[in-house]
Formats: sequence, structure tokens, C-alpha cells
Amino acid sequence: MAREKGKEEIAKLIEDFPAKERNRLTLKVCETFGSPQHSLPVEVPSELCDYWMAKCSTQLTETEQNSIPSEYLTNDRKAKLSFLGEGAYGKVFEGKLDNPITHTELRLAVKVTSADLQMPGYDPHNPNVVSAADLEASVHKEIVVLSAFRHANIIKLLAYCWKSSTLSSGLPRMYLVYELAQGGSLEKQLLDDNLAGNLTWENRLAIARGVGSALRYMHSGDEGRAIAFHRDLKAANIVLSTGLNPSPKLIDCGLAKFIPTSDSVATVPTSSRCKVWGTPGYICPEYCSNSRGGYQSKNEVYSFGVLLAELFTGKLQNRCDTHHSSFRMGDVKVSQPDSRAGVLPENVHQAIRALTQRCLAESHLRPDLKQIDDMLALYQQKCRPVVHADITDLVQIIPPLVGVGLENHDAQRSLLT
Repeated sequence: MAREKGKEEIAKLIEDFPAKERNRLTLKVCETFGSPQHSLPVEVPSELCDYWMAKCSTQLTETEQNSIPSEYLTNDRKAKLSFLGEGAYGKVFEGKLDNPITHTELRLAVKVTSADLQMPGYDPHNPNVVSAADLEASVHKEIVVLSAFRHANIIKLLAYCWKSSTLSSGLPRMYLVYELAQGGSLEKQLLDDNLAGNLTWENRLAIARGVGSALRYMHSGDEGRAIAFHRDLKAANIVLSTGLNPSPKLIDCGLAKFIPTSDSVATVPTSSRCKVWGTPGYICPEYCSNSRGGYQSKNEVYSFGVLLAELFTGKLQNRCDTHHSSFRMGDVKVSQPDSRAGVLPENVHQAIRALTQRCLAESHLRPDLKQIDDMLALYQQKCRPVVHADITDLVQIIPPLVGVGLENHDAQRSLLT
């Protein structure tokens, strides 16, 4: 009986939205999913987003219907949506559509804006609830960024619905429809001992390199694009594919900031309100103390350093449980590698630790993203069981580690032997 009710709910949504238009838009979304990197997301009506989410819903009894908040239910309140988590300014639900090109199901992540989330912008003097203006600006920024920046390690935006209706709070309701990374967030993986055990050292270094590749692409300004900074890099904003070699994808680009490519220094001026954007604990302290100076590439490298520390230790910033740690500039607790990832060669252990310390050092001591990738590539190779490269290879690629007690080549060699 429950299954029949589910069919009725989907049938009603089909009736409310003309089949010809639904099929046309569905085909365009599937073409965006399977097309080259620079295809644009498709604007769709809210009814189509509701239809895709309803296809993943679970039917409820009357008692259950009355005990669950309405934002987790289908429009007729008879079924529970498949809740995946919360992102910037919204709740994320699973959806699916039938791909007429491949004749398979395409799994979706559908973000629906929410009226009651706290604003992710960090202002220690005036914490506040998200306003309509901030909500619209963030969703618009996400659409613009994910339309302009197409990269294998940045989540692909397939469709969106802009300001379809208004919630009871007065805030507009909007939808963002992404490809679904079925491995879930990196944060979720690190919090689960079984999942974390599947992330070998080679996997973790590959994840770090993938994220670094996406950031380099955003920072580069290549092909006439503006330079952009993510500004909210953390384990919760990285999702993974499934399989033996999970691929990372950056999500939640609603806080990203552009600058013109003509600027000689990659720096983003802040707004007139001088709010500090990002998540406390991941934000560079220098940016917090001097937000009027603008956001710089080395600020993002600091956040990347916190991410490296999380991958290395298996502990997460800002948590009050056994997975908690505190990674701060100049006081980095990254001495013990995460045993769940397997055995890490001691020379690689020390090298990753030193690299993480450099990323979290003062701005002028931090490496750039290209240097970081060169180092991580070699560390990744050293973690492959069949590789027996000479230790001098690893020494030669590390630039002087000034400021963390490693000021010459001999010191680097002693660290890696």
C-alpha cells in the first residue's frame, strides 16, 4: 500500500508539470552531466526539483507524518525525503532522474535553501541569522562560480531554480541540483573508523592533491577567467566518490570571491562591512586580524594546511569529542599519523609533518600550491608498496623549510633518513 501511495505522489507531480517540458529539461540536465567541462547548468522550475526528490522519498504512516518537520517531507507530507546533510544556507536531499541518453539512473544532490540556518560569515562582534540579501547573494555566487569554474575536482552544478517561491519567514526558496558524490563528505569518512580505514595513505595524499588541483585552477585566472578563492575550505566541504581510489570534489562555493585577472597580487578586498568569511578554526588568523587587507592566496594555503593536518592525524578541527584536535598557526599538533590509514613510512611521516607546519606558519613562510603539489606527488609515490625510489629524490624536491627548524639541505636529508 505504501508503495502505491508513493506512485500516486509521483504521478501527481507529473500531472502538475507538462511531460514534454519535463522531458526537454531532463535531457538538457543529462547533457550537462555528460558534456565537456564548460557546459552550463540548466534553469528548471521548482516542480521538477520536487519531482526528482520525491523519487527518492520513503512513504510514512499518519503518525510518522505528524512527527517530522515539514522541510523533510514531500509537498503532500506523505513521504520523507532522503536527507543527506546541510550545506551553506540549505539542507541537501537525494534525488534521481532517468537519463534518456544512457538509459540509467542519474543520482542527484538537491540543496534547498533554508530560513533558519546561521550565517556562515564569521563576525565575532555581530553573529546573526542569515538575511534574505545574504541568502540570495550566496546562492547567486554559487551558481556563478560553478558555471564559470568547471574542473574534475569541483562539484558539477547541473541545474538550479532561482527564487521559485517564498517561505513563511519571507526568505525566497531556491534549489541547487548537483551531481551526487556517493562517498559522502571527507568529514564523515574521517569520523567513521571503518570508512577512515579505507582511506589509505596513498588515497589521502591523492585527495589532498585533488583539492589542491581545484584550488590552483580557481587561483590561476587561466583562459581569461577571473581569479577566485573558495574561502571555506574544510573536510565538510569536500565530498568523495566511491571505490578503491575515491576522487575528491570541492562543494559549497557560495563564499567564493572573485578578483580581476589584471591584479598583480591575488588579493580579494572585503566588503564595506569587513566581515570575515569562512569557518572559525579554518580561517587564516592573519586574515581575521586584518580583514581590511583582503583575502590572499596564502590565506587559502593556511586553510589547506588545516585540511592536511586533518588527513594526516585523522582528527578534525572544531570538534568536542575523541576526534577533536586544535591546529593553530605556530602551534601545530601533527606529531602522530592516523593509524587507521595503515603504516606510514617514517621519512614520509616527517616530511608531511614538516609540510603541514609550513602551510600553517606565518604567511611569508608558506609554500605556494604548485610547490605543495610537487611535494605531495612524491610522498604519494613513496606510499606505494612497490616503489623503492632513492631518498635523494624526496630531498631534492623540498624547498628550504625555513622557520620550522629545517634551514639547510643536510637537515632535510637527516629528516628523511
